[in-house]
Amino acid sequence: MAKAEIKRFYDDVCVKPEGAGFTVCLDGKPIKTPAGALALVSSKKLADALAAEWDDQDERIDPHALALTRIINSSLDHVGPHREQIVAELTRFGQSDLICYRAEGPASLVQRQALHWQPLLEWASDALKAPLEAGAGVQPVIQPAASLEALRDHIAQHDDICLAALHQAVSLCGSLIIGLALSSGRLTEAEAWAAAQVDEDWQLEQWGDDDEAARRAQDRQTALSAAVFVLEVCCS
Repeated sequence: MAKAEIKRFYDDVCVKPEGAGFTVCLDGKPIKTPAGALALVSSKKLADALAAEWDDQDERIDPHALALTRIINSSLDHVGPHREQIVAELTRFGQSDLICYRAEGPASLVQRQALHWQPLLEWASDALKAPLEAGAGVQPVIQPAASLEALRDHIAQHDDICLAALHQAVSLCGSLIIGLALSSGRLTEAEAWAAAQVDEDWQLEQWGDDDEAARRAQDRQTALSAAVFVLEVCCS
């Protein structure tokens, strides 16, 4: 069943100082998370961006256009109380990372995967001290325990809001390495999206576009842009 549309219920949007941070207010009332926590952020730039996405809503609120708000809600309601579980979940992405599973053919896809993914594996080995194995086909690739522990240490260095943004980026890209490369500045948003979409873009070239697939991809890009913004503003 489709969710009911929510009409815009406010006129004025503003940013107000609150303690050591900032809140976004709708008609003077600060926004709160679904669990009732005050949506407090430490960065004025992030608060301004949050306010802008609420101010940009039309007569009907589009949840896909509140991507930054979802990250803030997640950091407060989910990541904060369940930090160790989130770190463990992200570490598991390293056990079956997208970039470690290569196609056996055709040659054009194999070459494209290598072009985008092999430099990231080399970066993970050199910069993160986490060498990972890659394999062709669908058989599981067993990753070194020491590499997974190194990846876990890098994940755990993120504070709650950065961890929420990293989680969103990794989930959207299907790759912990792509997410960590974004967080560290190794990849731009465009480079990360291209790496995450290698297989999809190749399929698109073979079989043509699909309106529904294009809409889903646009929603994913919007969500990724929000995650990248948080990582750049709060985590660099």
